[in-house]
Amino acid sequence: MKKAVIVLAITTVFFFCQWIGAIKEHYDRMEELCQRYAEDAAGHLANYVEFKDINDESYIGQYWGSVAVFYAFMDTLYMLPDSGGWNRAMYNNCDVLYDHMLLAPDEVLAHLDEVLAALELVGEDFTDFEARRAMNELSYNLQYVWE
Repeated sequence: MKKAVIVLAITTVFFFCQWIGAIKEHYDRMEELCQRYAEDAAGHLANYVEFKDINDESYIGQYWGSVAVFYAFMDTLYMLPDSGGWNRAMYNNCDVLYDHMLLAPDEVLAHLDEVLAALELVGEDFTDFEARRAMNELSYNLQYVWE
């Protein structure tokens, strides 16, 4: 009986460690995916900024591509574990930008340089304090200053 309990305890600890390792690996992949979406959103918007004057309005698909990838970034960010409310605050700021990108593209396009600068910082490292500050400032400007 004692041997069975010991074997059960050892296997329980072993499987628990395996489970914890799998969870950590899952969240590491989620962070990588989140960062890749942020980079892609900034890249699509940068392409739009670079070629919008050359290709006239026919290049607007790049803008909408950045909106779609930015939503994928937000969706992944939402699923990451929240450490001290940082991800929730970043998500709320991104939600303001996404709403404006989707519902008021003219307002976003009027301030495209500022939006691109913030998105490029987020694309470099969405966990960086400067990226979060830039997104917070952009969110504030979209809500209260640039109306």
